[in-house]
Amino acid sequence: MYKAILFDFDGTLVQSMPLAVQAINHYAKQYHYNPIIDAEKARHKSALRLIREDLGLTIPGFLFRSMFAVPKIMGAMKDAPLVPDLDTLLLQLATKYKLGIVDSASERRIYDCISRYSLPIQHVVADPFKLLHKDQLILDYIIRQDFIPQEVLYVGDEVRDIEACKKIHLDIAAVTWGYNSTLALEKARPNFVVDRPQDLGEILR
Repeated sequence: MYKAILFDFDGTLVQSMPLAVQAINHYAKQYHYNPIIDAEKARHKSALRLIREDLGLTIPGFLFRSMFAVPKIMGAMKDAPLVPDLDTLLLQLATKYKLGIVDSASERRIYDCISRYSLPIQHVVADPFKLLHKDQLILDYIIRQDFIPQEVLYVGDEVRDIEACKKIHLDIAAVTWGYNSTLALEKARPNFVVDRPQDLGEILR
């Protein structure tokens, strides 16, 4: 039985993908990578494939540029709106579970969103420079809160979320309204696929 529900932030709780693509393309020339030409096709790719095939970067090249570009891109996403109906769902879930956010976004953006929408989130673990190591962030939360993986469900929108959870034997519900497409998510084989916020509520009922 789950005791805690952890949420990804960008793409899962907030609709930030359009702002992210706009910002990535805006800084492409300055930081010497390719812009994203087709955002919808990009949704079918994992983060690693997107970095290599669309941005034209090696992983070391991406990590080096991320030190300079990521803070600016994150800043451009600060006003991303909450996914419709999620505020109601979170209020319902908060009566039964501990709720947290674990993401590679900046803490400031996350806390600003929590404050703006009065979200019942109890814990936040965030590090923009662990984009490719989300399993470490999730484990950090589990250890801090003295849970075991079987007591926690992660809710995310990307293939890398599914891969991270599989590394640490954590159940994951993949939402289809975020950065990766339904097809890409299903290929990665999450425990649950969620098309609407209400569907997550049904799973946890």
